[in-house]
Amino acid sequence: MTRIVFSLAIDRSKIILMYLIAVHSMMMLTLLSLLELSVVALLTMIILLASFIYYCRQHQWLESGAALIGLERDAKQQWYLESKNGNRTQALQLRSCFATPSLLILNFKGDSIWTYRTVTLFVDALEAEKFRELRVYCRHPKTFCTE
Repeated sequence: MTRIVFSLAIDRSKIILMYLIAVHSMMMLTLLSLLELSVVALLTMIILLASFIYYCRQHQWLESGAALIGLERDAKQQWYLESKNGNRTQALQLRSCFATPSLLILNFKGDSIWTYRTVTLFVDALEAEKFRELRVYCRHPKTFCTE
């Protein structure tokens, strides 16, 4: 059994919800102004609505077993993502990140060539101290693997 040295519970983020609403609304207005009312406009609206639903499910705003609710790191610098339905990913490596005072974007890679995951975290979805600890960890120069 591996020893977990960092564990993070992820909750709903109101910032992500507002962002999703704003971006999808602007896209709908833009498409309506460009395409007016046509079959193509209707199809693109359906695609935009499906996109909105998909991302709301991924970020826990709609019921989904695939929504990410937890993040863990073990002593060997392996990361594990936990979904709402209890599934846990195999060991992942943190490849890169983007950090600001209110946003973290973490890029993970698994063992296979196709296993990539990106996790977007806003400060309002996490405990403040855990968010700060993760930001400090990501800023450390030896954090990322060199493969």
